[in-house]
This record gives sequence, structure tokens and C-alpha cells, in this order.
Amino acid sequence: MSAPLSVVLALACLGSTNPAFAQTDDDWDLSTAPDQQTTVATVDYSSGVSIVVLCRAGTLRTAILRLPPASPGSAWYDLRLGTGQTMRKLWERRSDGTTVVADSDDRLVRFLKAGGPLSIRSDTEADAPFRMEVDLPTSSTGLDAVLGACGYPTTNDRDRAPRLDDLLIETPVVIMPDRVLERRVSRTSTFQVSISCLVSNGRYTACRSEHEVPAYPADGQLVAAELEGVPVRASDMAAAEGRLLDMVVTGSRRRR
Repeated sequence: MSAPLSVVLALACLGSTNPAFAQTDDDWDLSTAPDQQTTVATVDYSSGVSIVVLCRAGTLRTAILRLPPASPGSAWYDLRLGTGQTMRKLWERRSDGTTVVADSDDRLVRFLKAGGPLSIRSDTEADAPFRMEVDLPTSSTGLDAVLGACGYPTTNDRDRAPRLDDLLIETPVVIMPDRVLERRVSRTSTFQVSISCLVSNGRYTACRSEHEVPAYPADGQLVAAELEGVPVRASDMAAAEGRLLDMVVTGSRRRR
């Protein structure tokens, strides 16, 4: 059974810094807990807010801790770097109302790698709207270590493509092919695939597997192929052209 999120996040403070990554003073604090298969990078601010990026057993997760209290549930946050680069991201607020979490989003982590000024703003219509300004570390060695621990690349040619998220009316349903589910490749009972597709002529195209847990790229690509050519359902189809869909598909594998 996986440890609760609060326990895993605590490793950011309890784990030991790994000197092999040669961090600078202006870098994310890096901690590792090999017995928990966990690597964590954190940055803490005088306001009490912390940003935590962790990899545990192949699963990537980003969390912001000790935000102003708000009701649990999904929340859109707009992120803007000092370079002008932006990202609109859907987060999940935990039951404590002060922690938000984004799962399996390597693009978000690479976005944070840019360093420097970062503005985080909630929707103006949110039940507890807020805006926060922080300075990210200018060195990203710690984030690179977390990405590497989870098997994600530190760069990706699709990172600059605008996302489709806020235009989606309906997230496409992807059913894993039986031949993928039936492969006897692991003792694990689930198979998770992170997929990206570009929108062209109102359909999902150039779909590919970006990451698999456990790592079976050929199977991942078979799953991604299920989205190829599927019609897009967006609120503004013209604006959707050229945008990027990121989604995670999880299926059950049959036990041996």
C-alpha cells in the first residue's frame, strides 16, 4: 500500500540530501529515501508556503503546501514566469483546504525549471481567490533529479505548445487494448500511460506515449494510438487548433 501523501511529503524534510547531484546554493532542496523509492525536491518561503516535487515508485507529483484555506475540490491556477511564459493548470485541493496537488505532470515540473519570478493566481471566481508571488531557484538540478528518478526527460519538444485543457468540453475516453492488458510483463495490477496529442483539423493527431508506469514504451504507444484521429470536443474549435492534449490513462493488468 502507498504511504499517505502527508507521509511522503514529510520525506522532503526527513530525507538525506544526495551530494551526487552537486546542487548549488540557489537550488531546490533535494532529499532521497531509497527504502520508500522516493526522491523529493522542495523550496520553502518565509510566508510558510512550500512547493514540493516528488517521485515515488515511478509516479510524479507536484504540491503547493500551506496556501490560504479554500474548499476541497478541483481548482484552476494560472502560473506566470518572469519571462512571460504562462501555464494554466488544474489542481486538486486536498481535504485540509491548504494543499493543492498535480499528478503525473512532467511539463509542469519543466515549467518550474526556468526559475526566477513566479506568479500563481487562482480564478477570480474561486471561493477563496488569491495571488502569490515567489522567486523560484535559478538552478534546477534538484528538479532534474526528480524527473530522472521517475524516468521523465528534462526537456520535451512539446512543452511550448499551448494546452487544450481549459477549452475541453469532454475529455476523450481511451480504452486500453486487450493485448496490452493481457501481457504478462509484471506483478503489478495496473498500467499507467501518459499521452500527448496535438489538435489538427478538429482531431487528435501525432499521439504518443510520454511515460509509462511500469516502463513499457511499446505498450504505451499502442495505448496512445487509440486516440489517433478521434474528434475533439472543445468550446472553441478554432482556438483548439494546434493545442496540446495531455492525459493519463490507467488500466488494470491481469495477474499472473
